[in-house]
Amino acid sequence: GHCLSFRLPGLDKTISAEFPNGRLPVCDRCKKNYKTKTLCRSRDLHRGLPWTEVYICMTLDPTCTDANNNYVDGPFVARRVQK
Repeated sequence: GHCLSFRLPGLDKTISAEFPNGRLPVCDRCKKNYKTKTLCRSRDLHRGLPWTEVYICMTLDPTCTDANNNYVDGPFVARRVQK
C-alpha cells in the first residue's frame, strides 16, 4: 500500500497511515509535474499530502490518551480496517 504521513492537532508525533494501492492521490509536487500514482507513491515513496483533499476517518484506541484525555507520549500505529 501507499503511506501518508501527517500530524494531528495537539500531537507532536507524525502518524503514517497506509492506503490501498491506487487510492491515495499524488502529492502536490508530482501533480505539477504530471507524474502518475505509481511514480509518486510507489517508486519515489512520497509520503506528503495529496494535491487534493483526502478524508480520513480515525478511531483512537483508549490507550492513546491518559486519564485527562491528553495524548500519551508513545508510538502510535495506524491500522487499516477492511470493510
